[in-house]
Amino acid sequence: MIEAWSYGFLQYGFMQKALLGGIAIALCCGLVGPFLVMDANAFISSTILYLSGNAPHSYPVGGYGFGMLLFDYGIIKNIHDFYPFAFWQFMMGVPVLVTILMYLHKKPTISRLMLGYAGVLFVFWYFSRYFNNSHIAYIGTLLSLGIIKQWDEQEELTHNNKISE
Repeated sequence: MIEAWSYGFLQYGFMQKALLGGIAIALCCGLVGPFLVMDANAFISSTILYLSGNAPHSYPVGGYGFGMLLFDYGIIKNIHDFYPFAFWQFMMGVPVLVTILMYLHKKPTISRLMLGYAGVLFVFWYFSRYFNNSHIAYIGTLLSLGIIKQWDEQEELTHNNKISE
């Protein structure tokens, strides 16, 4: 009886997706729910407000990015103070994102996707509260892999052109 019901229920693609979505939501609620029930204010304060600079003892401005330049020039007085970094991330990130999407639209390849992702991520992280060694290493890895993949794609294109001749 269960097999007949599940077959009728799951024969439609949208129902399969709905079931997977429900399972994903249940897992997320199972992971986050207890923290929200115990102390929602503490959870939000430590996961969102702390990193964005809105908590009384926020994550300090640091690293090599724009935030540290603002602190060095005295625009940000205390490394724990709030500053609207989202404004700069939006103002600098959107033009980069649009440019990269146009670049990717011309010729969608994995290498262009990786290089574009590295570019957008660089701008987003550079204009955040902190831009650390780990960010630089991750972006460098993405750029390296994107360049290697681009060489591979060029070699494959050259190989395919030789075969077709």
